Amino acid sequence: VSLVDGNRGINISGTALNLSAASGSTFRLSNPMSGSGVTVTANGAGTVELAGDYGGSLIGVLNVSVGNLRAAYPTALGGFATINLSGTATLQLDGSNGALAVAPLNLTWSGRNSLIPAIENISGSNSIAYGLSITWNTGGGIFPIQSDAGTLTVNIPMLGTAPAGFRTALFSGSGNIAMAATVDDNPGTTTNNVIKTGNGTLTLQAANTYTGG
Repeated sequence: VSLVDGNRGINISGTALNLSAASGSTFRLSNPMSGSGVTVTANGAGTVELAGDYGGSLIGVLNVSVGNLRAAYPTALGGFATINLSGTATLQLDGSNGALAVAPLNLTWSGRNSLIPAIENISGSNSIAYGLSITWNTGGGIFPIQSDAGTLTVNIPMLGTAPAGFRTALFSGSGNIAMAATVDDNPGTTTNNVIKTGNGTLTLQAANTYTGG
């Protein structure tokens, strides 16, 4: 299902917008959206695709908790000040229409006990970072990142401030991943682990302090 009409816009100031797709289906939204104080939640077992230019026009919070949320335009996520990743959901970056540089002010990331990637690079050379704060939540001990094709640059210092307990940074896929920030132990409490699977190349570019495997 697609909602694509460049002649009409959606204003959702000060409200909540729930976007859902059933398992095996894709809901694609590229209509212009504007507003402030907006909370957008992607749920359902399918894929919700944001394919519009929302950079600076939609200021709010994006919750990704179930299924896939695919960003398929360079500024599709540009208007979200906070992105929350939880459950078994996947934030997918599709750079086929141009490179995405995802950098919300605040990023919240909950661990999981499955190998389903929390962040997945679908195509192109894309990057993910944060501007102000990163919050790690419990939920599981694995924080998976996957690149299917192209290169994903990750500028998020991983796991040094995660909740106490053994944590694993999992990098996988046939594409490449450039880890531009550090992978650290949790000082004084926890040794963290790094696992690499798949045929792609993982490049560790920073001075890491993790002491696990």
